[in-house]
Amino acid sequence: MNMIALLLTLLALPAMFTSPAWAGKECEYCRGFYWHETTASDEKQKDDGKSREDKRKALNLPTPAVPPPLKEVYTKEELMKMHPDQFEPLARMYMRKAVGERSPQNVKDYQDVQDAARKMGVQFGNVWQYNLQTNPEMSLDQEYPVSMEGINERLSSRDQEVAERIAREREDFALLYFYSPTCGYCKFQDEYLIQFMQAFNWRLCPETAANGGLQTDNCEIIKMDVQKWPALKLRYKAQSTPFIVLLHKNSSFSIAVGPGLTTMTDLAYNIYRGIRLMKGEITPEQYTMMESERGKGFDPTASKPPQ
Repeated sequence: MNMIALLLTLLALPAMFTSPAWAGKECEYCRGFYWHETTASDEKQKDDGKSREDKRKALNLPTPAVPPPLKEVYTKEELMKMHPDQFEPLARMYMRKAVGERSPQNVKDYQDVQDAARKMGVQFGNVWQYNLQTNPEMSLDQEYPVSMEGINERLSSRDQEVAERIAREREDFALLYFYSPTCGYCKFQDEYLIQFMQAFNWRLCPETAANGGLQTDNCEIIKMDVQKWPALKLRYKAQSTPFIVLLHKNSSFSIAVGPGLTTMTDLAYNIYRGIRLMKGEITPEQYTMMESERGKGFDPTASKPPQ
């Protein structure tokens, strides 16, 4: 009985897949690979069928320049004497040859080129150091020490120079501090400002003075709520808070010294530079230069003729 049922099922299968309901249905899923037919995309690929070589030619790739073995064109001594404008393209050429055809000889040719480049670099570095020692005026070792003790002494002297200048200039300059009651960063900026006031003896203006305008007769730091002073916020370009501006009390000059959360040290150095710029002691090209560096190696406008 089971055998008869199986035979009947097998006989019914062709009728199921060739019935009018399936044959007359026009859809992409009724034809194709699983229906022993080819899809339109397969036919298109056959129509567009080009040889692999034709497709490669259509890419229009450049013909690679394959240099001859290195020993046939240059000795190591000749490589060492080549100008960089000639050496660089030669090195790239042998590198590409070694990567494209990774034979031991091709890789060795590129290694020989790299060996020449390394030796030229060592020679240049040696001559550089020789010149510094025979022309000590070109050296920055005294101005920029590399030992830990020298670095600490340099930073200490810079900090002292900044502190003395800021404390001395508080009568002529002031800080305008824009804040917002909803500003999360401002509470940290308040702490940095407290450190600044303790270090340099600058005073915070009373809230009444701030509300009355930019009055700094007996104080140097004005806190202003940006929500209450939109005009000043626009004037000093305080796009966000906290935002600190350095003002010259006797002029309209101003410069941002704390555009965002700024540490006490960074704020002090920015104020130091702003003071010197506003007083005409430095140019923008000398902006980060300390007064103690004037005329020396870190003064970009100083010129030292070779000895």
